Amino acid sequence: MKKNYLTRSEVLQLPLSSELKNILVGLTLGDLHIFKHPKGVNTNLYFEQGLVHEAYLMHLYNLFELYCLSVPKISHRLPDKRTGKVYSRIRFQTRSLPCFTEFYNLFYYEGKKIIPRNLGDLLTPLGLAYFAMDDGTLNTNGGFYFCTANYTVEDNKYLSSILNTKFDLNTTLHKYAGKDQYRIYVPQSKLNELIALIGPHIHPSMQHKTNSGVSSK
Repeated sequence: MKKNYLTRSEVLQLPLSSELKNILVGLTLGDLHIFKHPKGVNTNLYFEQGLVHEAYLMHLYNLFELYCLSVPKISHRLPDKRTGKVYSRIRFQTRSLPCFTEFYNLFYYEGKKIIPRNLGDLLTPLGLAYFAMDDGTLNTNGGFYFCTANYTVEDNKYLSSILNTKFDLNTTLHKYAGKDQYRIYVPQSKLNELIALIGPHIHPSMQHKTNSGVSSK
């Protein structure tokens, strides 16, 4: 049944497949935002990428199209004061649904994103791949960074421990830009193991994130 013909009752009962649940774990660790409106009961997913990553954003839209009411939209921001350049973004959002509220309750506390303490039971190589596509970058000197500076030090330590115990990646925390923020580093000696885990799930437009060259987020 096409999404346009779903009744309100059917919409509220929409399930998530195991594959989408695994993907959502990785996306939520990364850039995905889950919004709960102050007067609302359920939550919706908000996806946004720079227009340079349009192919990846459209891939995500194809995964979640059933849960959406409208197609992705492109917006153009005001010129950057430093460079004069206009940066364009592409975005879409889902309906507010109970199946997404489950993820909000896991990954948010008092409106702030956290690392759930049962992450070890949730994170799979598929989820790790989407985390890497969203928030990963190859390091110029070898190795790989998960850009986790928005998490607390405690959450970073816990996430690092999950990556080590579950995937044997020997990750460590690296201070970011001299601030009291940290990123998670996969050493060069473990890069091939990381790529073996996530490589089969990487979207073609994001292959640069697992190549031997240098990537920017």
